[in-house]
Amino acid sequence: VLVFLLGIALAFFLAHSLTSPIIGLSSHVARLRPDQWIFRRSVHSGDEVEALDRAVSDMAARLEKGYRYLESEVDKRTKELKEQYAKDHAILTSIQHGVLVTDASGTVIDANPAALEMMAIRNDRVLGQKVKDTLVLSHHQEIVKPEDHPVLRCLKKRVVDRPRPN
Repeated sequence: VLVFLLGIALAFFLAHSLTSPIIGLSSHVARLRPDQWIFRRSVHSGDEVEALDRAVSDMAARLEKGYRYLESEVDKRTKELKEQYAKDHAILTSIQHGVLVTDASGTVIDANPAALEMMAIRNDRVLGQKVKDTLVLSHHQEIVKPEDHPVLRCLKKRVVDRPRPN
C-alpha cells in the first residue's frame, strides 16, 4: 500500500512538473494582443517546452512587427483615401451638371448643389431617400414605373443604361 501511495504521489509530482510549464506558457500566450505583444520567456528546462517557449517568444516579436507595419499601412491608406475623397467632393460640388450619388440599392448618398438646385430641394430631404422617390421621371404625363426607371435599371443590370431621349 505504501509503494502504491508513493507511486501515486510520484506520478502526481511528475505530471504536475510536466504540465505546469505548459499551462504557464498557455496563459502567457492568451495575454498576447495588439499593443500587448511583450512575451518574456519563462521556461528554462532545456527540453521541448523550452523550445516551444522560445518559438512563442519569437512569434510574439514577429507579430508585433507585422502589426506595427499593418497599422502604418492602414494609416497611410486612410490618409490617401481622405485626400481622394476631398478631391472628388470638390469636383462634385463645383460642376454645373446635377449629380445624384446612390449606393447599390438605389438610396441617395450624396447630391451636388447643381442637382439640388435643379430639383429645388434641400440636401437633407434627399439623403437616405430612394432615387425613384427623389428623381421622379415621367413619360407622356405618366410617372415612370420603378422597373423602368433608368437609374434602377442601371443598378440592377450593373451596366450603363442609355434611355431614349423621349
